[in-house]
Amino acid sequence: MGRKIVPVLILLLIVCGIFFMYPETNFMAEGSNYQPLFRIMESAGAQVTNAELHYWASLPQKDFREGSILQELENLADEFTVKLGGFTEELPAECYQASGIGEKGVNLLVQRDGLLSSGSKMKLFLQPLEGEGGQSIHIVLNITGDEPHNLAKLAGRLPSLLDGRACNSTLSFCLIGEIAGAMQPAGMDEFARGLIQDIGGKWGQCIRDGQMISVTGYHPRLGDCFRAGGDSLNLNIALRGDDLPGRTRIWAGTPLISCWY
Repeated sequence: MGRKIVPVLILLLIVCGIFFMYPETNFMAEGSNYQPLFRIMESAGAQVTNAELHYWASLPQKDFREGSILQELENLADEFTVKLGGFTEELPAECYQASGIGEKGVNLLVQRDGLLSSGSKMKLFLQPLEGEGGQSIHIVLNITGDEPHNLAKLAGRLPSLLDGRACNSTLSFCLIGEIAGAMQPAGMDEFARGLIQDIGGKWGQCIRDGQMISVTGYHPRLGDCFRAGGDSLNLNIALRGDDLPGRTRIWAGTPLISCWY
């Protein structure tokens, strides 16, 4: 069962990433500045506990020699790991690392899990997918760490490390923190919109779900935006008050929060 679930999960993540890949909505990390996210946390009086970045990329299509696909994926996984700082400790994969090659190799998956030299936890997936011009390699990279400024620096230079051969890519970055006191949902959306206005941004749409709210917005220093419902958006703030006694959890991400909240 585990071998079947993992490729499906990767495909789902890739599909989610494609949402950001249209030219008019692509988030270009090279020209971005994550300082507005830190200013949001400061304005909220939040203690930043950790950060997460999520990266999707697609390498150009090519024809692999028969039996060479697995080695290609293994080499790329090792190359990316070294460029990201290398593992100080390689962790056991939570799921099967490399499935057998099915028809045309579409069921193949290579995974790397470990702690980078910076102390951040990395999870890397590579999988080939069949297209009209041959097979392309899709990359899904998740990195979490409790040193947000260091992770923000890594996010800023990530495209230059991995994008040399990528034909499509997208990157999301998110800060996670805690606010003293339990906020009520009725005031969360106004609070989040106030945070966006405090940093000179524009707020857009709000979604409420029980004890959680999610507000989108726009800030010119957070790179290119995507459009939804006629609004230009590249900023997302979420608040939840039911999972920490006496405290409120806050997320601030760009272009959208891509971790669970």
